[in-house]
Amino acid sequence: MLTIRVHFFVQIPKALQRIDFPAAYSPAQESKGIGPIVLLTDGSVLNLSGNVVDTLTHKCGAYRNLLYQLVDQDQTAHPINATVTVVEAFPTGEKTGDNIPAITGSGSTNANGFLEDENGLIAAAGSCANAPAVSGTNKQHFSVTIGGTKYDLTTVVKISIGYAPNGNPQYTITNEIVTQ
Repeated sequence: MLTIRVHFFVQIPKALQRIDFPAAYSPAQESKGIGPIVLLTDGSVLNLSGNVVDTLTHKCGAYRNLLYQLVDQDQTAHPINATVTVVEAFPTGEKTGDNIPAITGSGSTNANGFLEDENGLIAAAGSCANAPAVSGTNKQHFSVTIGGTKYDLTTVVKISIGYAPNGNPQYTITNEIVTQ
């Protein structure tokens, strides 16, 4: 009797890692996977491919683009090259400051496992000039569901946002991975 043994590795989604923007993406990144702050007076929030995000047109404020790659559980993580839906959540109790939005949503990775995200303070065009000062942080968590099984990713991102409406409005948006 002939016995054939085959070893195979099953990829289980574990984390999101920041990756460099491909050359075709715009605007160019400030640092690995983080774009510059984009200011809006009456404009649209654009993803890295230059497309309008959801229905975010005629907006004021500021945002920045981020790019992640979905990776597996191996000690040397490997990219998961598949299209899956990633859900973000901002659990209560992890927020500091007033007027900090905690909008949950979902997005899909592309066939290469890339996930684009945007962080920012956005309002209807014309309303930013009279907006109150804002300062605070929130923690962003992610999960993926594949074949009916939910995988909570280990990546937790601390987002710090600030807005000072003085004569020349100033925005700060920082994004730090605090758990991987």
